[in-house]
Amino acid sequence: LRYAAGLLKTQVEAALGPESEVGGLDIEGYTIVVRTLRMNAPEGWPPNDAFRAERVVIEPDLRALLSGEVHVGSVVAENVYLCIYRERDGRIRLLPSLLEKATGEPAAGDAEKPVTKQAATPVTKKAVMPVTIDAIELRSGVIEIFDAQIRKKPHRIRIEGIHADVGPLAFPALDAETTLDISGTVKGPHQDGQLVIDGGIRFSDLDSEISTSLQGVDLVTFEPYLLQSTETGVKSGTLALAIRSKVTKRVLSAPGTMTLSPLELTG
Repeated sequence: LRYAAGLLKTQVEAALGPESEVGGLDIEGYTIVVRTLRMNAPEGWPPNDAFRAERVVIEPDLRALLSGEVHVGSVVAENVYLCIYRERDGRIRLLPSLLEKATGEPAAGDAEKPVTKQAATPVTKKAVMPVTIDAIELRSGVIEIFDAQIRKKPHRIRIEGIHADVGPLAFPALDAETTLDISGTVKGPHQDGQLVIDGGIRFSDLDSEISTSLQGVDLVTFEPYLLQSTETGVKSGTLALAIRSKVTKRVLSAPGTMTLSPLELTG
């Protein structure tokens, strides 16, 4: 089992890749402990980090690892920072060095690379070892959402006190239904509101059924989504939202109720 833990330690280092910085990676009993993990953000993102965690504890199924499979019972990340970036074309990106590598999406800038005639030579793809993670837990986290589609200077929404339970995840196919249970505090200039997300999603085709609730959120935080005119703005108000969204074959149905009170505009 100690040998298997050492093998997993090597695989974790390889999976994190050159975009990541690790303060330390130790074996404690039969768990892997990653200390001070940092994943650099791609060029052009507003923050420098795509992800940070003070401590990540990985509890693997080591006997499965010895049989040639990678099965992780749980991953617990503490004091987490996660950036979600919505690009100008509307594409939403998070953890690109992990998720985009797993799904085989081209990295940013690959589209501009010229294709040479030498590329016609058949290339044998390296087999990717399947990895299954039963559960991921984020404790004491911060999520920042930067939206470059709604404004030229990306609009930022900050959510603190994040606690999230997500799983299972099966890489690289990502074809398992993943449950989501997320809560946090949406920061605002006048007051803070509460966010709760509960449901499930299949990342391979984005089919999902998710309930989202917002209570007491400062409307100034969402001003760009409410008003497009530069001659007016939101002076004060709060937002309450209850919505049940369902995506089937890329078709969205999202009935719900939104309440603005008391709304006061400027200009």
